[in-house]
Amino acid sequence: MSVYLPKGCKTYYYDFWWRKQRYVDTTHQTRKEDAELVESQKKLQLRQQFAGIRPFDVRDTPRFQDWAELYLAYQEKFVERPDLLERAVSVVLEFWGARPPKPKSRPKGTNAHPQPAPYHDLRLGDPIADPSWLQKFERWIDARGVSGSTRNTYLSTMSGFYRVARQPEYRGETGIDANPFLDIRRSPPEGRIVALESVDVLRWIRVAPPHVRVAMAIAALAPKMRLQTILGLQWATHFDRTLTRITVYRHKTGQRTGLPQVTPIDPQLRGILAEVKAQNAKTPAPRSGAKRNGDLDRYVITYRGRRVESIKKATKRAAIAAGLHWGVRDGVTFHTLRHSIATLLAELGIGERLRMELMGHKEIRTTQKYTHLAARAQVGPHEQLSAAMPLRDVVFQPSGKPSGARRREPRKRQQISTRRRVH
Repeated sequence: MSVYLPKGCKTYYYDFWWRKQRYVDTTHQTRKEDAELVESQKKLQLRQQFAGIRPFDVRDTPRFQDWAELYLAYQEKFVERPDLLERAVSVVLEFWGARPPKPKSRPKGTNAHPQPAPYHDLRLGDPIADPSWLQKFERWIDARGVSGSTRNTYLSTMSGFYRVARQPEYRGETGIDANPFLDIRRSPPEGRIVALESVDVLRWIRVAPPHVRVAMAIAALAPKMRLQTILGLQWATHFDRTLTRITVYRHKTGQRTGLPQVTPIDPQLRGILAEVKAQNAKTPAPRSGAKRNGDLDRYVITYRGRRVESIKKATKRAAIAAGLHWGVRDGVTFHTLRHSIATLLAELGIGERLRMELMGHKEIRTTQKYTHLAARAQVGPHEQLSAAMPLRDVVFQPSGKPSGARRREPRKRQQISTRRRVH
């Protein structure tokens, strides 16, 4: 039996693994013999549920807090950014999961969210048996004041919990055969119309720190590369010896296509990358006798000899220094570079189909959304339209009595009318 009495608790807990899933919960018993009996009943319930001889019971489904660990381990081999998934899971567990024993440590300079975490400590079967939990969860998300895309991320994360729980290898032990989050309305996408002129992009890159300049240069000259892909680029893994192409196996559209993302390197970008690689090779060890940091030889984007995982703050400071408004909804972010380059490619006369390939988009409509032609691109068509519609003389003609042609028209009708009366 795997029952134990946690320090400072009065009731025993059980903790065991069955069919690759961990089950941890309180037995609500103060005597070890009774706690062992509760654990035996729990194991019997799991075996009966797996064999299909026991009806659905919420208490037989795993707790969200326990299921999250297995879900993350299952998804790690499929998602491009496991850290982003872990962040989303930690947020949704503030509603569905159990309260942690100690307050979570927060990075310096960040404050707790004004919306308190309720920590309901529910099970996967609770929102199936009582759909009102879904409405409570949506109201809790709305109270946090998040954007529509963030709201969709949380709903998709919860839907992923049930998608994995319904897999054949887990369905028997979880008892889950429905996904209550499939039919919840998702927020519409928030379109962005911000695209910079090439001179603004150059000014922005010029005032950025050196490692940010390299990242922005890659984003501008190889627009198929997204930010996190750029930060994860490794010399030996993603580049050939002659620096002629970049090959990325785990990327955003890889789950749909099943193909690696291959980006050719133009001579200008090749020269930038070769210079960065040479500078990294010349960087000495931090102090006498110390070993050289391996990140310099592995990763393209490094800062002070170490791999860079985020450049948000440095990019924001550079944007402000360049006189640009920073903001996710109405300002610029690093992602604005993709919109700017897509628009520039359109202004250069590159067709939509080729732009779609250059940007790494799966669908042509995504490329169309990324294209924000500047006002100067509309000057020529407007001039042609104006020539076809000469309205100036009409708008400014003298007002007053109708022209002579219109005064003669009633006389003709009168003569015709007179002839009819004679006949």
